[in-house]
Amino acid sequence: MTNCRHSAFLDFGFGDVSDNLLVTDRLQRLGNKLNDPSSQSPCLAVWFTSQTGRPQVLKRILPFIDQNGVQIHLASGYETHQSPLLFAEFNNQRIGVQKHAEYRCHRTKSQPIQWQFKSGGESEKTVLAKFVDMVLLPFADLLCIYGPDFGGWSGVEQWLSKLCLGRRRSMPKIFVFYDPDTDFHTGVLGIQSRMPNLSIYAVELQKRRVSPKKTWARIYEECLAFQQLRLLERKRFTFQHWAFLFEDSCLQFGSTPAESNLIRSSRRQRPLSDSFSQNLIKLWAHLCDAVQAASVLTASSLVLDSFPPGMHDFQPSDMFRELYKQDTLTALEQIQRAHKTINAQVALSKIETCFASLLTSVQTGGKTAVKVHLETLSTYKTHYKTLYSNLVCFFCLMRPPDVRLPCKHSLCEVCLQVFGKRESPQSYDFHFDCCLLGCQFEDGAIKCRIKPPTAGVRILSIDGGGIRGIIPIQYLRELEIRLNLDNSVQDHFDIGLGTSSGGLIVLGLLMNAWTIDECELEFSRLAKLIFRQKRPSKCFPFFWKLQKILHSWLRNSKYSNHIMERILRETYGDTRVMLDWSYANEVGSKVGVTATSVSKSIACLLCNYSGLKQTRGYDRVRSEHDIRIWEAARCTSAAPWYFKPHAIYGVDTLEDGGMTRNNPTDIAECEARTMWSQPAKIDLVLSLGTGTAASVEGQSGSTILSRNFFSRLYRSLMRSLDGQNIWDQFISRVPSDVSHKYHRLNPVLREKEPALDNVQMMNPLKEIAIQQAASDSSIDTIRAQILASSLFFELSSLPILRRGSYTWLDGFNNGFNNGFNNGFNNGFNNGFNNGLDDGLDDGLNNALDGVLDGRINGELGNRFENGLDGGSDDSRRGCGATRLLGFLIATWVLDREPRTTLAAHDFR
Repeated sequence: MTNCRHSAFLDFGFGDVSDNLLVTDRLQRLGNKLNDPSSQSPCLAVWFTSQTGRPQVLKRILPFIDQNGVQIHLASGYETHQSPLLFAEFNNQRIGVQKHAEYRCHRTKSQPIQWQFKSGGESEKTVLAKFVDMVLLPFADLLCIYGPDFGGWSGVEQWLSKLCLGRRRSMPKIFVFYDPDTDFHTGVLGIQSRMPNLSIYAVELQKRRVSPKKTWARIYEECLAFQQLRLLERKRFTFQHWAFLFEDSCLQFGSTPAESNLIRSSRRQRPLSDSFSQNLIKLWAHLCDAVQAASVLTASSLVLDSFPPGMHDFQPSDMFRELYKQDTLTALEQIQRAHKTINAQVALSKIETCFASLLTSVQTGGKTAVKVHLETLSTYKTHYKTLYSNLVCFFCLMRPPDVRLPCKHSLCEVCLQVFGKRESPQSYDFHFDCCLLGCQFEDGAIKCRIKPPTAGVRILSIDGGGIRGIIPIQYLRELEIRLNLDNSVQDHFDIGLGTSSGGLIVLGLLMNAWTIDECELEFSRLAKLIFRQKRPSKCFPFFWKLQKILHSWLRNSKYSNHIMERILRETYGDTRVMLDWSYANEVGSKVGVTATSVSKSIACLLCNYSGLKQTRGYDRVRSEHDIRIWEAARCTSAAPWYFKPHAIYGVDTLEDGGMTRNNPTDIAECEARTMWSQPAKIDLVLSLGTGTAASVEGQSGSTILSRNFFSRLYRSLMRSLDGQNIWDQFISRVPSDVSHKYHRLNPVLREKEPALDNVQMMNPLKEIAIQQAASDSSIDTIRAQILASSLFFELSSLPILRRGSYTWLDGFNNGFNNGFNNGFNNGFNNGFNNGLDDGLDDGLNNALDGVLDGRINGELGNRFENGLDGGSDDSRRGCGATRLLGFLIATWVLDREPRTTLAAHDFR
């Protein structure tokens, strides 16, 4: 593929209605030409010209390219230098020429110039002058002005006067290239007398004696000299940082015509956590009598937040002032009001001093921020071992915890990645031999898995239905058989929600690590023990039934709540809570069961994760409440009439989730879309029902008994337990282009649904489910989508768009979201390397097209080109591939901040 000759970095589009700033991927393409952009520090010379043509004398020095926009180039011969020389040309006659600037063969970003409308509008020349002053000058190491283009010395002075050059702490030198026929002394001395703060040098351009090589050598020498000043100010950046900050400053110019705060720009995509102040208050509340320990942990946590590997060495005092000082002071002032012995200003000074000391040791001592933080935890572990919380990850102070370790200390997913040991760079399994505070685990090392950022979400939802819960178990068994993999079927879902009997199954599979066979045995045992009935009296059957009804009415439950709770404690553990480490953490699944609030009559979600506060039509019992697993099982299955509601101290009184959400699929999808930091890409939704009658019309009859209160209440209850109605309403709202990812497995029963406690019907229901599952072809589709969704992609570098097609440099990584057996891995990779259309069955190929929204053909290696221009016969696939690429770029933030902010993958 031939490379285009475009060299424009940005351009303005001054339209009749609105003005826009367009930024291309020119800097990224120049960075690919360098030996090591992560260590080379560029210097920039900016040329200012003002004519569409160019005299021959200037052409010998400055290449002439007949293109619009601000051009930027890599000076020939300087690519391998530690400070490669870049030069940009700002020709005000070639900027903003088009009303709608565009570059179809390059990745571009467009930013409206919003401040023009707020200030009543600015002329095009004023906008360009502000751009030079606020954006170009802060990144320039030398300014080169071709005087004749501006009408001589008076024009140069007029141009310089438009710029606010005097306010800067340090200004680069200015080379004015002039015609030898002009009055040199009068011009340069006049400008210097009126602008004494500027260093202006006149460079004569003689037509015959000008030497391009010597001229550029002098330019480079002056740029290097100014780079030394930048080094003292901690503003000498690597190319990766420089390119990101330069591009970000350009885009921010569209919002505000002001010079960018470089420290804040480096954190624009990940500002300080909104929870930091409140988390800091909770930390100091625990350690109010150990101010030194609290100060050091606060400072160390801020260093961990501020300095991932590869971060630029900003001045520690500047970083603390710009990023943390105000939020820290606000929290300390609130702490001071609660604890009079703590002085907010004194504590702030201690934290700032400690922060500067620790960050300096990271910047100059060869230690990582992670290492420094671990040393801090070890030094003060006597104080920190008492820090237990379901609300705050005390290891970083930035987020709520997601996992509680066996020692009861809790940490968030980011800390899992930061401090855990990985099996391989592509693995998302993180191992812990012991707690970060040195606590040993009784059962040895543990493993926690998280969902890869670019992997889609797989959802499992199981309806309630009493003894009919035996049905979804058979469908899961059939799916596991068809998958034919080494791991269990539940390992393939990122979130599992259940209601009533479905909740008991989900808790068993994911919290207790039951196999499918164990799940069936345990579920059958639970049903038979909980729904155990006394033998009826053969002598007085009528009075026996009457006594049973009256007894249930007076007790507010048909069965013994005490027996049920005892059995659930034995099954799920007496002291284990939902946030405790479990098999769900090991396989990376989020788990929840639904219940119904008796007081509010709305659905409540009891889960093993913190989640976000936002919910839609339901409540989430937050992790600050230590909900024991058996209590969650008790609440979700407390069907009215059969069992009493269960009161959890400090939370609510809860009953069966089937009263509001017997099919929790919509809650599961809502949780998935708000749980992860990136917008969730749903790969698969599997909703398992507990059977529905072939026909429900005309079965109730019209007798007086059928119209009484109890009959109507019973029919209403049974109707609410039919999750198929909920599913029909839910799927009708799903967009048609993704509806193929949503599946419902729910067998049709020949007769009406049996009662919730009819244990004798479990075996017949099991046989029906086995028969229908065995002949259900949709399970093959689900199998294929599970396999396809387990393949995820990670770009190792940002693709380059050239003439409508993307080119990858350094290739990209592909991995599996689950531990498949080696035979499957090899077969899948062989199929992938052959183009995904060879070596894989049709079902899996179709699933790959659906899950990845496009077909990727290419050669994996150091370099390959992949046509994703939508030019294939199947336009849907081409557009889908472009969407996939955009998702990968956005998820990895490759186009915004390379190695400048704290992201989990920055620490690996």
